[in-house]
Amino acid sequence: MLRELEKNGFLLKKENLISTSDSIFDLKKLWVPVTPIIHIIQNFNSPCIMCDCWKIKEKNWHTPESLIPLFRMLKEKGAASVMLSGGEPLMHPKLKDILLTLNELGLPVELNTNGILLHKNLWISQYDIKEIVISMDSTSVQGYYDIRGANKFDRVWKNIETVKNLQPLQSIGIRATVTKEILENIINFIDFCISKDVDYIGFSPLDTSSFSFSRKNNTKDRSKALRNKILPPNASLFHLRDELSRKESPLQIYIDKKFQERKISWTSQNFVNCINYYLGENSTYVSSPLMCLFPFSSLVLDYNGDLKNCFYSEAFGNLQNYEAIDWSAQSVLKSLKESGACSGCRGKVFCG
Repeated sequence: MLRELEKNGFLLKKENLISTSDSIFDLKKLWVPVTPIIHIIQNFNSPCIMCDCWKIKEKNWHTPESLIPLFRMLKEKGAASVMLSGGEPLMHPKLKDILLTLNELGLPVELNTNGILLHKNLWISQYDIKEIVISMDSTSVQGYYDIRGANKFDRVWKNIETVKNLQPLQSIGIRATVTKEILENIINFIDFCISKDVDYIGFSPLDTSSFSFSRKNNTKDRSKALRNKILPPNASLFHLRDELSRKESPLQIYIDKKFQERKISWTSQNFVNCINYYLGENSTYVSSPLMCLFPFSSLVLDYNGDLKNCFYSEAFGNLQNYEAIDWSAQSVLKSLKESGACSGCRGKVFCG
């Protein structure tokens, strides 16, 4: 089990083992978190159909002072990097202070943004940012508007060009939710993004059913409507799966070549796994109650200060009561396993 964790890039320290048992629950929740996801702000500037953060009217963000103890702990435990996310992190009024703190601690920064405000925040080039990760799911103005709800497609790509001209060595990646447009035009989407001088393209499955992204009033009807709006019909999914699965098909060869070139994060098999997830035909592993590696190797800081093992777990503590945080998270991990929430979870499609 330890070898499996290490193979996936999760570095464990001997002092963080509290038992010689092979049970993963005997590992204390204090090993090296790969890339903790820190939601520094809830507010958002684009009426995206996949989230409700933009509906939050009151200002809600974590102060730099409240984040310092957490950042120090992550540094001590050897975090590979810290992802600043939101909402929209470029809307945070104290983002400079947060970046300065992380740079002074020597913690590599990944900035997850929709890119709309980059041209107004070119000062970020003064700070050491390992990667700027931009949400983008389309190759057209209309396709972007249909999902993101804002006429900012050209603005975002212009901003990427501006940042690259200012800082040619700055790594900029695309994070794409796998929707109908992408699935029906995979090659076109990848080629388009590469032509824009981005460094890589990451993919993730669509989440419609959870209460993440501030969707406190999510319902089955809303979830179904969203799926029907931005996913292909099942017949198209079956056809695409066959093409991706056919040995040495042009699409399979293209995707796997781009993966080998480190231009994209998924192989053809990853896309097949995602399609199976959309069809409800999950692998034995995804369907099983087994937990993926994320809860044991990282953490998520939510908008309200809750610290979680993953997006879908209960909180094991809150930033506002830092001294009382149970970093072992034993009871929460046990509860997550027993809840059955991991069965069919989208995270297992790409978390391993």
